[in-house]
Amino acid sequence: MFILTCACGNELYCSNEESRTAWQCEMCGQWYDMFGYPTSQPAGEIVPEGVTCMTQEDF
Repeated sequence: MFILTCACGNELYCSNEESRTAWQCEMCGQWYDMFGYPTSQPAGEIVPEGVTCMTQEDF
C-alpha cells in the first residue's frame, strides 16, 4: 500500500497489489501514476463506475 497526495490536497490510498497503472483523485479527477506524477487516464484502463481509490474514510 502507498499514499499519493494530489495537487488539490486529497490523499489517495492505493494498493500495489492491484493491476492498475494509475489512480484518479475522487475530489478533482486528476490521474496519477504509481510514482505520484500526474498523467492522463491510461489507455485500456477500465475503472468501475464510482471506484477510484481507497480514501482515508475507508480505513
